[in-house]
Amino acid sequence: MTTAAPQQLDERTFARLLWAYPAAWRARNGAAALGTMLDVAEHEGRTRPTVVERIDVLGHGLAQTLFGWAPARLRDALAQAAIATGFAFSVSYFWFHGREPHTLRSWSPDVLYAFGPFANPGVVVCVLLVGAFALALTPWRTALRTMLATAAIVAALLPLLSLIVPAWDRPSTTSIVFFVLLALLGLGGRAPSKRALVIGAIAVTAVLCWFEAQHAESWGLIADRSFWNGVFGPGWLGLIPAMVLALAAVLAALRYRSAAITLTGFALPWLPMAVLLAIARERQEGLLFALLITGAGATLLLLRWLGVQVTRIAANGPAAG
Repeated sequence: MTTAAPQQLDERTFARLLWAYPAAWRARNGAAALGTMLDVAEHEGRTRPTVVERIDVLGHGLAQTLFGWAPARLRDALAQAAIATGFAFSVSYFWFHGREPHTLRSWSPDVLYAFGPFANPGVVVCVLLVGAFALALTPWRTALRTMLATAAIVAALLPLLSLIVPAWDRPSTTSIVFFVLLALLGLGGRAPSKRALVIGAIAVTAVLCWFEAQHAESWGLIADRSFWNGVFGPGWLGLIPAMVLALAAVLAALRYRSAAITLTGFALPWLPMAVLLAIARERQEGLLFALLITGAGATLLLLRWLGVQVTRIAANGPAAG
């Protein structure tokens, strides 16, 4: 009786996955990452990567390519803030703009632009980001990265989906960009602080719900577009993050570095949205928001310098007195 020869690992396919990462990352970690993937595959009796593994590596590699330039502490703060903000924005999006009572169908029964009992397929991304928040409170890091990568891919494909099924509306372009940005930022860091994650999610949810409560007349109007155009327009989108960054700079000067970096993480994802809205609406505030981005960059450099100093002190030990 003969036994089947063991199948050979498709090492080239595993290696190709790592091309999602920047060259510098591959030079430092590529061999170790490839060895780990091959060992796991051999242990599980596989010869090729799984779908989950492909999504995980692709999402994390893209996040490293886009945000790998930032200091590790800032990447962790951005990831933590993005996961918390993703939860808050998803809850706000679903409750005020995504449910059947707030869709255009309630105002005009002849309108077909609806996704079952919801305004559009954007609720799928909301579920994925809420799920990512829940996974961030557990030790399941691979599941978290896979959920975030899936959210980014699904959000990016929503415009194509609306073309394939014209009867389905889609989230505004601004919301799609924000969904993708939050998911990718969430992929860029290490395990977040559970306490900061929960506090941040509650705080951002409270702020968004407060703004929504001031504009009850806009709930559901043209789905989520009323949020970006009226509820939380480019003025507030530039002002509030700028105030948070100013507070972060003060805390950094007072040597509360952890708090400063955490606040910076929560402020930065909103600033690109302010610039995008200002440019899209062809307003003169675009120059103001460009200046705000410049200020954010200066704050980032300041925090990076402070982080380098902390690293050097930790490495060299306290100076002799």
